[in-house]
Amino acid sequence: MATNAIAGNGGKIANASADIADINEWSLSAEVDLLEATNFASSGHKEYIAGLDGWSGSFSGDWYLGDTNGQLAMHTAALAGTSFAIKLYVNTGNYYSGTVFISNLQIGATVGDKVSISADFTGTGLLSYN
Repeated sequence: MATNAIAGNGGKIANASADIADINEWSLSAEVDLLEATNFASSGHKEYIAGLDGWSGSFSGDWYLGDTNGQLAMHTAALAGTSFAIKLYVNTGNYYSGTVFISNLQIGATVGDKVSISADFTGTGLLSYN
């Protein structure tokens, strides 16, 4: 049986104007608040309705601020506490997009290894899939 899986090596992250260079991993989580709506007619079973939705995620890779329209732009927005547009590609044609705030930016340097960058983000507003 053939698989429908796709390889992750087609993924990438971009902001509104450019790809963000040297990122090699990202993850995305979409959530919805469930509001309990149980009443006397629920026959002893809990019932829920959808409340507010939200989304968040993270990415990591190799630190490279020479990428002025990508990593440097994201880094500047993170330090300033401003939002920016993001696209999370699963392959060349399919991506999730929205506006995010960086909630946690980490830079790490280890002797004998590359300088790394990682960030956690929280979406503000709608998350779209194209």
